[in-house]
Formats: sequence, structure tokens, C-alpha cells
Amino acid sequence: MSAATLDHVNIHTRDPAGTARFFADLLGLTITPGPAGLERNPWLRDGAGHPAVHIQLSERGDGAAGTGPLDHVAFRCAGYPEMLERVRAAGLPHRLNHIPDLAIRQIFVAEPNGVQIELNFYDS
Repeated sequence: MSAATLDHVNIHTRDPAGTARFFADLLGLTITPGPAGLERNPWLRDGAGHPAVHIQLSERGDGAAGTGPLDHVAFRCAGYPEMLERVRAAGLPHRLNHIPDLAIRQIFVAEPNGVQIELNFYDS
């Protein structure tokens, strides 16, 4: 038995709507309400409808109910030039990386709560 792929990421925040907009605007994820009983907590779905990012209202907004040492979340993406332009147009501080041996280009950007987001683009 082994893990097949990342299922979702959960982010605690004081601003669920603003955090959800960040992921929707940057990654093109669709904002939907959470399931029954969690409607105030938006879930962001990928193109296949899978809930990839859960946003949870937290008065402290610092992940106090979860794991504080989370370093980053990585997404496999397509369309490197378009994404880089989107990041630049939004005025988001970012860092670029290229690892030729792995045929990967990366864009690193922080979401509004300080979680580092790693966007991976594998050369085809």
C-alpha cells in the first residue's frame, strides 16, 4: 500500500474569502462552499472537480489547530509563460528556479497567510 498523489491542502486563515480568491485568481481553481456544516469554509476545486485546497476560518489565522511547521505546498502546473505573466501582473513577490536534470521550472510565491506555494512545470 502506498500514497498515489496529494489529495488536498487545508489552510487556516482569518480571511477565507481573500485566501480563496488568491488561489482562484492565480491557479484558476473554482471556489465552492464546503460540505454541509462547513459552508463558511470554501473548498477550491481543480479542473476535474476535485477539492484540492480547503480554506478554514480560524480566529488566529496561524494554523494553531494544525501543524505549524508546514514549509510549502507544491502544485503540478502547465503553461509556465502564462503563469509567470499572471504572477508578475498581480505584483506578487516570487522566486524562479530551474533544475535542468529534472527538466523542471518552478515559480515560488506566498499565499496571503504566508504559506509558500511551489508551482512546478515539467518540460515536455
